Amino acid sequence: MAKRNNGINLKKVSKDIKKFLKDIGIKEAEINVDEKRITSVFDTSLKDYDDNIIARFDYYANGLAVFCFTFDRLDVNEQTLRMINEANERLLFFQVFIDAEKNYMRLMHSVMYVHEDDYDDYVANVLKEFVADSTIEVLTPLCILTEGNTGNA
Repeated sequence: MAKRNNGINLKKVSKDIKKFLKDIGIKEAEINVDEKRITSVFDTSLKDYDDNIIARFDYYANGLAVFCFTFDRLDVNEQTLRMINEANERLLFFQVFIDAEKNYMRLMHSVMYVHEDDYDDYVANVLKEFVADSTIEVLTPLCILTEGNTGNA
């Protein structure tokens, strides 16, 4: 099933990430493992600014790691797009975009290679950046626009 592929033991990493998420207080996380990747999905919040965020972290057998936070829907208009462009100019670690299919605001970070022994530390760093004051400052105006547009997916 989830065996060593390209030098990365996904089964071991999935156990490590389950323990890590539990240790930081994520009680309910869906973790799926196959021969190509681990997918971790859990609910989170952004301090007092948004409490309906879905985090999805994919870690592939080749070491690629993709971290995506899905917020509520945004109305697509000139003002919103301008705000997203301004946010992307200020954010160094993440990229903000609107999902073209359902208009959900997404915050994403990806890295080409993370060693299996470092994955839980990298996840910790991503979460630290996610709740950093500098990130919250940039995202707050966009989070306000998502209020009332529930239906996260």
